[in-house]
Amino acid sequence: MKSLSSQGLITAYLSSIDLQLDKEFIHTLFLEIQKRKLNIDNLSTYHFESEKVADELIE
Repeated sequence: MKSLSSQGLITAYLSSIDLQLDKEFIHTLFLEIQKRKLNIDNLSTYHFESEKVADELIE
């Protein structure tokens, strides 16, 4: 996952939740978010503009 940008990771994570993808996949993305110490605590997974939210999180 090193080649995936932080913005891409957050977008993938939120999209995977919204699309109700495999829980193990979502968990793997979540672990990488934690590893990178990205803050996603205040996100609403159903009301977001993924690019804008991801940009705000990595600023």
